[in-house]
Amino acid sequence: MLYDWPGNVRELENAIEFAVAMTQHDVIAEDLVLQTKAIVPQDPLKPLKKAKEDFERIYLIRLLEICQGNVSRRRSSPETPG
Repeated sequence: MLYDWPGNVRELENAIEFAVAMTQHDVIAEDLVLQTKAIVPQDPLKPLKKAKEDFERIYLIRLLEICQGNVSRRRSSPETPG
């Protein structure tokens, strides 16, 4: 990296924590550590109630797919969460 981190350890620590939180890979890319502006989501944020409803709907649909629509099987399947 060509940035010399001029004596500001907190700045370096914050940059690394940001990169760890934001990376979607096993290795943190240099450009993510040096990123200075916040990542803006592609879609605008939904209101919390709507986001929760959407998540629950997608989650339940996925559970039903895993269990092939058999709700009682959901309890005994090791691949479904608790």
